[in-house]
Amino acid sequence: MKLLIATTKKDLSFNRLKEEAIKKGFSVEKILYEEIKILPEPNFLKKFDFCILRDPYNLGIDLSKYFLYIRNFFNKNNLLDFNTLNKFPKYEDKLFQNTFFSKHKIKMAKFYHILNLKELDTLKFPLIIKKRVSSRGKEVFLAKSISSAKEFFENRNIPDYIFEEYITLDKDYRIVIINNKIICAVLRKINIHPGKLNRIGVKVGVKTSIPYNIKKMALKIAKLIECDFSGIDIFAGKDNEAYFGECNISPQFSSFERNTKVNVAGILMDIIKNRTS
Repeated sequence: MKLLIATTKKDLSFNRLKEEAIKKGFSVEKILYEEIKILPEPNFLKKFDFCILRDPYNLGIDLSKYFLYIRNFFNKNNLLDFNTLNKFPKYEDKLFQNTFFSKHKIKMAKFYHILNLKELDTLKFPLIIKKRVSSRGKEVFLAKSISSAKEFFENRNIPDYIFEEYITLDKDYRIVIINNKIICAVLRKINIHPGKLNRIGVKVGVKTSIPYNIKKMALKIAKLIECDFSGIDIFAGKDNEAYFGECNISPQFSSFERNTKVNVAGILMDIIKNRTS
């Protein structure tokens, strides 16, 4: 079987996908979005039996035109996450996710989307600021005051971001779901870096069990977005309530595998092999 993986040079999980694919007897070819000079020929793409489209945003630039072009040459039988990529083309947009999941009664922090600096005066701080289209935890900040937010947006386009209510958290879970089944979960450590505007980062921690209410929420999210493979972030607040964070359709998982000893890439390749046999 010929497998195509389209990705970027910063995809930390590509090598694991390739390793497990080769173990299954697949031949693997890689396309790097950032190295595409001309669009791939249709005959080139049609020679592949299956395709995995990885995150086209993790370089901090929008390479989605190549991502979308390649997507159109594959169908539900030979493209991972076909339903999500075709039904929800804005799946990566945090504003889309928050709006979509809130309509389906998924509990989350209050969120706001504004169009200009004047509207900042209508918001109550502290707030979390997130870039709408970004990946791997980039461009997530804690703004404790309106002055720090205004300074932040002096050289940024404010509609490209969303604002979320700041909630004191007890736990941060990353849950990996494949084919509507929870594979495993880890706790993540939240790091708030010093500065006028505090950058927020996370680090994958230890394997963990998941409370029932969080399992139920994670499975509902995966079913709603119709994805084959996702990394879902859910927070437990000090009030013991569960809050949706983000649904990652193309998650990084190499650290997740090391910390849990779960072969995520191998499970994916088994599913692909069964789907194409």
